[in-house]
Amino acid sequence: MRNYDAFEPLADPSEVTGPLTRWFGIPPEAFAEHRFWQRPSAKPVWVAHKDLVPPPGLRPEAFGILVSRMKGRIFKPTSVFIQRFGGAATRNTLRLTHEQLDALLERQTLALEGHPEDGDGLVILRDPDDHPIGMGLLRGGVLESMLPKFWSHPGGG
Repeated sequence: MRNYDAFEPLADPSEVTGPLTRWFGIPPEAFAEHRFWQRPSAKPVWVAHKDLVPPPGLRPEAFGILVSRMKGRIFKPTSVFIQRFGGAATRNTLRLTHEQLDALLERQTLALEGHPEDGDGLVILRDPDDHPIGMGLLRGGVLESMLPKFWSHPGGG
């Protein structure tokens, strides 16, 4: 069994909220009822309701929702985090049609006319009913899925 460091509150929540506000327009108030957590020896950040604290005497592997994974130097929020907080986004979102969503789930790229506000970069993908479902990466008018690979259904199956 692995011995994990204890979780500690993130000293400066703006390390997380700042990029989310700048790129996606998610206001810091969206996190008012939450607290960010991190292990001193690790980079991943987690978020949980402000009234929750890690169990004393235990060092869990996870606590709350994982906020992001680093993709090289790109801060990439996790799909679960976006499903929870992405509804507050006002910029760099893309509402997909059923056909576009199916194509992305089949790991196809999409050529798009018109770009989100800030051009190339991460976009929050919304389903046809406007619910945030995860992330995509837009480069040169081409959208690549960053949805979890296990959601894929190659060949439409």
